[in-house]
Amino acid sequence: MKIKKNPLTIIFLLGTILLNAQLKYPKTKKNPVIDSYHTIEIMDNYQWLENTATPEAVSYTHLTLPTICSV
Repeated sequence: MKIKKNPLTIIFLLGTILLNAQLKYPKTKKNPVIDSYHTIEIMDNYQWLENTATPEAVSYTHLTLPTICSV
């Protein structure tokens, strides 16, 4: 399969990479949790963010809003 190299796509991708390189996200704490799915263990460091009602998750969301809204 031949991939077409569209100049607009390349410019868009480069712009996205440069924009992401400039964003400054706050440090995110890691709280490792290991889930087991059919004998396969998966570590999730950010599971604490899944419950958006906890004070920690709300606080982190408020810290990231300026970065997210600047895009």
